[in-house]
Amino acid sequence: MKLIKIVLCSLMAALPATANAEDIQDPFYRPQSGHFLSETGFSFAKAKLDFGVLKLKPEQKVLSEQLTYGITSGLFAEATFANSWVDLKSDMFEKYESRYWDAGLAYRMAPAQNTALTIGAYYTENRDEGQDRENTVEAKALLELMKDQALKPFAAVAYERDAEYFSKSHDNYNFEAGLWAKADKISVKTAVSYVYNHHDTVSSTYIDVEADYALAENIAVGAGFSSLLHEHNTLLTSQTTYGAQLKLVF
Repeated sequence: MKLIKIVLCSLMAALPATANAEDIQDPFYRPQSGHFLSETGFSFAKAKLDFGVLKLKPEQKVLSEQLTYGITSGLFAEATFANSWVDLKSDMFEKYESRYWDAGLAYRMAPAQNTALTIGAYYTENRDEGQDRENTVEAKALLELMKDQALKPFAAVAYERDAEYFSKSHDNYNFEAGLWAKADKISVKTAVSYVYNHHDTVSSTYIDVEADYALAENIAVGAGFSSLLHEHNTLLTSQTTYGAQLKLVF
């Protein structure tokens, strides 16, 4: 998606809101029926790649817009649009852009008291400058526990596969587990995530920290970072990402 379109989406989301958005600082907040949740984010990542004789320190900037619409109290339509700019920091390579979008449905239920299970299915497209597009299908599940406690555990899993050939060339898994806590208008989430590609036997482990602050019933701001803890069979030796986001309900 072009940058101007992402900016326009953000401007539309900034129109006055009428929704009663309780706990918008909740990292897993979903809007009420008939309302939109807009999450506009920007991130900056620095990494180190080791090719043996060649070592690179690439940088990536990403601007994203995620929209969630409450169809009912438990069913949601979701879509994400993102544009990234990659600089490999080498005279051998030019800077390039990458575009990404996904769309799908998510369903949230309460299987037991003080728990929530959200499952979703998504279709995605990723296109790098000068390369063919990649289409994938993805399934996600998020389990929240002890939602009435001070520390709230959660666990999530995502599975992704090539949509065109349905082959193992894009057979990816993402596992995440952590805790989050809320104090008045502030929430803090800490998690460890593990990314695994079955086809290439590549894996990476990250530590993620995110904080959100509710400015009003329908507005929240957030910041966070992610850092590589361990990698297996990849070219990465380090990676750190810093991000910020604005959440609006209308």
